[in-house]
Order: sequence, then C-alpha cells, then structure tokens
Amino acid sequence: MGCGIGKIELSGEDLMFLLLHTHYTEEAIQMWHKKFVEECPDGNLYPDRFVALYKRLFPVENAEDFCRHVFRTFDTDKSGYIDFKEFLFAIDSISTGTPEEKLRRAFSMYDVNGKGIICLGEMVKVMEVSV
Repeated sequence: MGCGIGKIELSGEDLMFLLLHTHYTEEAIQMWHKKFVEECPDGNLYPDRFVALYKRLFPVENAEDFCRHVFRTFDTDKSGYIDFKEFLFAIDSISTGTPEEKLRRAFSMYDVNGKGIICLGEMVKVMEVSV
C-alpha cells in the first residue's frame, strides 16, 4: 500500500489555510510539501509507509504498535491515511506548537477509543509500546 491517490499539488487555498493555521512561512510549507510528495508521490501517507519512515529514523523493535497510536492521532479525519495538511499540522504542533497544543496532541494519542477521557487501560496500552 504505502501512499495512495491524493492531491499532489499544493493549492493556493491550502497554502493560505496552512499559513493561517501553522507557524510556518510559505517557503517552509513549500519545502515540507516537496519532501512529503517525495516520500508519498500520490499525496497520502498510509500506515505501512508511516511505520517504514519511523523505523528508518528510530530503529526500535516495537515500532508498529507505537506507530499505530501516533498515526491514529495524526489522522484527524480518520480516513485511514495522513494527507499533507494533517502531516503539517502534526509536525507544527510537535515542533512549534504551544504547550496546550502539544498537550492536546498527547492526550489524543492516549485516548485510544476517542471518548474524551483516558482510562488506565488506554494509558497502559500506549506506555507499553512507547518504551
């Protein structure tokens, strides 16, 4: 699977949206988009490709389980893939987001069932695969 059919070109509308909703400049957005399209030429990042990229950067044994939780958090529209806007939002919130944005992202990762609360079982599931 890897990368699927999606938007390859960054539209002016998407660029404007990202300029307004991230901390990135136009040049930085264009650079991130170019790198994203190099890794996913069809414009969508699927779980198997996400795991492969993660393993390339962080060669750990339990990458698949951990990546499943991270991927679920980044795939905000629950489409089964991460498009460029979701990808850039994730990168932005991790690298330049406010403490509140980072906390919201972390909460989403631990809230496995998406009910808005974190139970002990969810916390254990994520902690087991992230150490």
